[in-house]
Amino acid sequence: MLIIFLLFNFILFLLFNKFYKVIAIYDSPNSILKKHDKKMPVYGGIIFFLNFILFFFLDLFYFNSFFEIFSRTNIVLLISSSAIFLMGLLDDKFELDAKNKTLQIIFFSILLIISSEVFHVRSIYLENLGNINLNNFSIIFTILCVFTFVNSYNMLDGADLNIALYNFFILAVLFYKTNYNELILVFLISNTLFFFLNLRNKTFFGNNGSYFFSFLIGFLIIYFYNTEVLYEKNIILIMLCPVVELIRLFLTRIISNKNPFIGDRNHLHHISQDFYGKKIGIVVCNLLVVLPLALDQLLNLNLWFIILVFLILYSFFIIILKKKINLQNKFKKKLAEKISSLYFKDEKNSFALTYHSVNNTKNDLTSKIYQLDEQEFKNQINFLINKNIQFKKPSNLFKEDRGCLITFDDGYKSIIKNALDFLNQKKIPYILFVCPSQLLSNSKDYMSLIELKELVNMENVYVGSHSFNHIKLNELEEKKIISELKDSKNFLEQKLSVEVNTISYPFGAIDDRVLKIAEEIGYKSGFSTKFDFIKQGYNKLNLPRVDIWDGDNSKIFENKVIGKWNWMRFFSKYKI
Repeated sequence: MLIIFLLFNFILFLLFNKFYKVIAIYDSPNSILKKHDKKMPVYGGIIFFLNFILFFFLDLFYFNSFFEIFSRTNIVLLISSSAIFLMGLLDDKFELDAKNKTLQIIFFSILLIISSEVFHVRSIYLENLGNINLNNFSIIFTILCVFTFVNSYNMLDGADLNIALYNFFILAVLFYKTNYNELILVFLISNTLFFFLNLRNKTFFGNNGSYFFSFLIGFLIIYFYNTEVLYEKNIILIMLCPVVELIRLFLTRIISNKNPFIGDRNHLHHISQDFYGKKIGIVVCNLLVVLPLALDQLLNLNLWFIILVFLILYSFFIIILKKKINLQNKFKKKLAEKISSLYFKDEKNSFALTYHSVNNTKNDLTSKIYQLDEQEFKNQINFLINKNIQFKKPSNLFKEDRGCLITFDDGYKSIIKNALDFLNQKKIPYILFVCPSQLLSNSKDYMSLIELKELVNMENVYVGSHSFNHIKLNELEEKKIISELKDSKNFLEQKLSVEVNTISYPFGAIDDRVLKIAEEIGYKSGFSTKFDFIKQGYNKLNLPRVDIWDGDNSKIFENKVIGKWNWMRFFSKYKI
């Protein structure tokens, strides 16, 4: 069997690109929660599902190592797991409603529970408490256990390698405890392929993987528990960190009046990565995951003592890292302000200001650094007016007289009421860089095509391309670059009946190919994320801008518009 599945996964690896073009479901980097550089396949869960299906039928009809007979229980397990996988796949494609997904998980959990006693937790034994009979509460308790694990597992799936490392941990424990069960071995092989592809930035696990694997592994753990292969202490310690993380995140979101099911960047792996860096942060994060079981295996401590020690260490880790990150950010800001005070002025050249979101309540749609308060934005515009700085249109930006072009990236809905109405009243020109994919997303966070049409009918409102799908252009094949730039330009021109000859490159990710293709398609100017004023001799298709951030006080803003922050052109990815 080992040879069969090694060969099968090798074939899945070879067919990865061709196979995925047929499925064509991707995770796009459209918000702060999805900071990856390009559209990513969600192939990880598909690998696990296909391996499970192959094992199921081979074992049922030939090997008889786990699924020994063609029973009702096996059929229900197959149907339920497949339905949850399909639900996850549809969620990857269409972003299903959280209530809809919850009901499906509960429904298929009930099906499994009533299909066999092996999927039903009727009693538990806890140290110092003894045996607890659940009686009439047993079905609800079993559903609650599975539902909690599914959601806590899903909390881990937000950073490269994090879910793969947790999979290795939980599968390794199960493989050992179950005396080298062949189904667990198949999943270890599947996870090795996924880990390799994820490490090479080729695929994500996807919601199809998170929901399918957590649902299936949750019920397999219950099965191993009822067959006395696993014990309560093993299960609690394996799942302790993800469940504690789930509780912390839900509580902080509820306290902040947020939907507990809507993601943010307050996860353990986000905090760890922000401090230690991308890969080291994930390793440190997973050391915390392994810690409870390691304490038990090495020291054989009391369950409740291990939980207490873990909670203390976990809490200190979160609190200390957040404080250190805040101190780092304050130091960076002070250092940047000091450098800016010493840097020379530039009151000769024109400049473009970059804004993103203007809203009075911070959200997790984009980085908080790009979310300006409405009054803060108005104060900045009034400052420019009081300084008699001319507001430029995109067409006269390159004329000799000094001026400022106001630009907005991404087309957030919040800017209509909080910024654009103010600019329209003042008759100040501005340009909106938008992505057709976001205009068509039906998202409450992005302006719609209808709203954009109303804006372009006003005087001094201009529209530019931000690519079609908001992905890093320099990492694409030339054919795809052409598609992103051309399709976006054509779509906006056809739908809005305006000329679109300016582009803002997503993430500032460009190379010579991107600039050449942009020129050939007909763009006359293009903006990157490089920090500088617009000077004579600069390539019009690779123009710098001045990033405006939340927290820019009046002094910082004044220094930015007189060029004293232009030293940052040497550190284009630097953020305060």
